[in-house]
Amino acid sequence: MKIGKIVLLPMLCAFVILMITVVVALLAGSEDKATGSVFDYQNAEQIEADGYTRSLDGSYSIQKIEAFSYIGAAKIKVSSDAVKAICFTAVLSESETLDAAFAKKTAENYVRAFSTEYGFSEIETPIGVQYCDEETFKSCPADMYDAMAGGYLLLEYSYRDAGGVLWIAQVYSPAENIIKGSLTKQVDESDYADFQPQINMEKGEDNPK
Repeated sequence: MKIGKIVLLPMLCAFVILMITVVVALLAGSEDKATGSVFDYQNAEQIEADGYTRSLDGSYSIQKIEAFSYIGAAKIKVSSDAVKAICFTAVLSESETLDAAFAKKTAENYVRAFSTEYGFSEIETPIGVQYCDEETFKSCPADMYDAMAGGYLLLEYSYRDAGGVLWIAQVYSPAENIIKGSLTKQVDESDYADFQPQINMEKGEDNPK
């Protein structure tokens, strides 16, 4: 019996060590996935390595993910397995009192969050884009934040980062008392040939800073 115990003890120790190693590896993998940014993806292989599968339209949809302290969803478009665009969308507020002051604060907090995270220069005044039909737009309030809160305008912020990549953010109200925000990293600019961002941080002859 003593011989049996002597033989079994090293085997038991080895099994315990193996299990600890597996658990540590799994936790390390989870931590890497949790701390990485959705905007870091460059190709389909990286996306699928994190367990996401391609949709029928050829894109990848992530139902729940965190970016710059907001919880939202992401859609990643690919072309020939290279990432074409990454769009993150989150609900910024669901409030019974959605006035101009609250809408302005909500938009500014969102813009400040991703600008701080990715080093974008500040945009004080966004571009207002019509977000309703022509007849409804006739009643659009003069204050752009009041107009956004009412669903008349979509507020747009656009940047070209130091590496030359185009980013477009939007804040809008798709339904009563709801404000949403999106941020798109537009890697492939084939559909944006003449688009000029509000902020250009790319270093070059026209922008040497």
